[in-house]
Amino acid sequence: MTVRFYSSGDASAPALRGNTPGDLINLLTKCLVDGYGAKSGAGWTKPYAGTNLAVFRTGAGSNGMCLRIDDTSVDASNRAARALGFESMTDVNTGTGRFPLNDQESGGLMWFTHYSGSPSNARQWFLIADEGFMVLMIQTFPEQLASSSQYYRETYWFGDLVPIGPADAYATVIQGKPAGSSGNTSESHPLDSVGLNTSSSGLYIARTYTGLGGSLRAGKAHDSAKSGTTAWGGNGNLPYPHGPDGALLMSPVWVHEPGSTSMAAIRGTLPGIWAPLQYVLQAGDTFAGQGDLTGRSFFAWRQYENRMCVETTDTWR
Repeated sequence: MTVRFYSSGDASAPALRGNTPGDLINLLTKCLVDGYGAKSGAGWTKPYAGTNLAVFRTGAGSNGMCLRIDDTSVDASNRAARALGFESMTDVNTGTGRFPLNDQESGGLMWFTHYSGSPSNARQWFLIADEGFMVLMIQTFPEQLASSSQYYRETYWFGDLVPIGPADAYATVIQGKPAGSSGNTSESHPLDSVGLNTSSSGLYIARTYTGLGGSLRAGKAHDSAKSGTTAWGGNGNLPYPHGPDGALLMSPVWVHEPGSTSMAAIRGTLPGIWAPLQYVLQAGDTFAGQGDLTGRSFFAWRQYENRMCVETTDTWR
């Protein structure tokens, strides 16, 4: 699969305004399907669409599940689209294997495009994707990446994990804000690390590893023990550079089915996403991997005190 990097700073990039229904769908269409300027799409398809509604299906080599976006909101502030996963869909409103279910998140997860500031101004955004997974990062206010603006960012993703098992047809996840949330309340997102008996807020997987049942809450975890007293990515006690070896230390991010004693299951890792274990990176930083990560390039993102790094090379899977 081919990893592609898109940003609002690209020539001919689609605008994402804070108050405009359909802008998020246009952004996803350009990045995931059609491409724009000199950039190709990520290999997804858009089988169904309506007025400010759209269904996006992951591409070749993936589980082929669907992301449904409802971008009809006309809210003047704290505006959000609604996001849902489906195992399959037959039109823009009809599908099977919904995740999350309505009794888990009424109306679907919230993908915010606006928190504050001038709603008609275009927001800064970044999207990194391959044929099977995408992660979207949005600056909801202010409109540019200022040094103090980590408090106004959102992070969302959809797609297939890198599975632990040789074949896992249901290891497809969606991340968003819980229904009824407000923007700018993601202090522990995107990489809060929780125990195996606990789920992470706004994270769902299509089915259990057995293939039985349906949507369930999932948890995510990284090697937070090495970062000190906190479970947030990139907000720990280790210095940079790390004294003994001069390294920037990073951990994969594992996704699990929560369970009590002897009942939990690790499903896989988030493709291309790493949790840095030192308090150093800022949004927009880029760097090359070394040691075991030689040949990989990374883009850093900061949301509140939480940090994550995303590979921008074809090294996700």
